[in-house]
Amino acid sequence: MTEMLASPLLFLSYLRQRALYSDKLSAGHEQTILAYHLKKNLWLDDKYDRVVLDDDIGVELDIAMGARRNGLPGKKTPEGILTELPSTTLGRMVAKIERRSDPATIDLGMVLLTLSGDAIRKASEGVDKIVALAKRDGKQHDVSGSIGDGEVGLTVHCSDEPLERRAPRLEMHCARRKYIERAAKWFGVCVGADGDVRCGVNLEFAWSYDPAMERWIEEEASPAPTAGTRGPRVGRNDPCPCGSGRKYKKCCLESEGR
Repeated sequence: MTEMLASPLLFLSYLRQRALYSDKLSAGHEQTILAYHLKKNLWLDDKYDRVVLDDDIGVELDIAMGARRNGLPGKKTPEGILTELPSTTLGRMVAKIERRSDPATIDLGMVLLTLSGDAIRKASEGVDKIVALAKRDGKQHDVSGSIGDGEVGLTVHCSDEPLERRAPRLEMHCARRKYIERAAKWFGVCVGADGDVRCGVNLEFAWSYDPAMERWIEEEASPAPTAGTRGPRVGRNDPCPCGSGRKYKKCCLESEGR
């Protein structure tokens, strides 16, 4: 395990996922489960009560170990998370998080590593979009979304503002999104226009009714139209005017930094 998952974050994330699925995942050898993780990231849909892995899944791992230890022909690293994750924006973010010492971002790195491959790619595309926007217009942009069952959420804030300004702004944005989604935990990470991680925040507390938050939601329910136009106002839950088919609050409103 430690030979393939050489970084502490990768190793600890695997152990946590392995323990999480201990009652619903079985295989002839523990190495087979590790091989599945290296291929797919150890993530199982909740609709499955029991998953049995065939030992054939471990063939690529056997080849890799033979190449590493005995000099046999073959790839020393199986195709999967170890080869694909570093090529994604979230994968590079995890690598940067691992070099930091603050608990908020380390915990975020653990959560990001529990995502499925498709979720990592989609989230990476969202971060790429706001970084590109920030480079183009020099303004702040955000992308937010739920992780897994909706109990956990993530906001990525792109800004080159001084830390003393962007850190409180990130925390407020996360607090509002956490309240709106009624999530138990919400992570926030600030990146610069170069995509480098600047700071992080971790909000974890039970949801409760907040009159101040309710007033803010009411005030934001009908944002003013774009300057120079007199079109109808767009509510947070209305279809986004860009035509994406998503709600306004889940699409362009996020990119506007609201």
